[in-house]
Amino acid sequence: MTDHDDFEALWRAHFDRVLRFAARRCEVDAAWDVAAETFTIAWRRRRDLPADALPYLLGIATKVLSHHHRGAKRRGALVERLSVQPVVPSPGVDAVVDLDPIVAAMKQLGPADREAIVLTAWDDLTVAQAAQVAGCSANAFSVRLHRARQRLLVLVERSTPPSTDAPKERVHEH
Repeated sequence: MTDHDDFEALWRAHFDRVLRFAARRCEVDAAWDVAAETFTIAWRRRRDLPADALPYLLGIATKVLSHHHRGAKRRGALVERLSVQPVVPSPGVDAVVDLDPIVAAMKQLGPADREAIVLTAWDDLTVAQAAQVAGCSANAFSVRLHRARQRLLVLVERSTPPSTDAPKERVHEH
């Protein structure tokens, strides 16, 4: 099968069956990815497709599902390891920063603000690189990032109780 029209006919005939096959074996969002990946592989191997393509496609989907489940298991194990990992302060840092208020504040930010902060702080992109990812100019992204950081700071300050570590005033007796 080499013709684009023939492959489109194959997709129309079998996509729903492959999607249902995957949905019975994983969560629905992942099933769409599995079905798409199955047809991507089938397109690359279109010269090898047999006349009765459905079993062949379901075989590919089985392998894609296997990769998906292994990846999910690895991600789960990584999350578990990270959750029990002690937080080690950087050299020169006197105390570990409590990330709970920051995480809570990040969840309250809008998607564009969160993305701006994550692209620069987590993905370690420059403003120019992050702007390219966001699809805007570097100047526009710089403004977006500044505003996002300001909103994050306000949210963190609202959720963080005042410090009790402030030095107490001494009362001098005469």
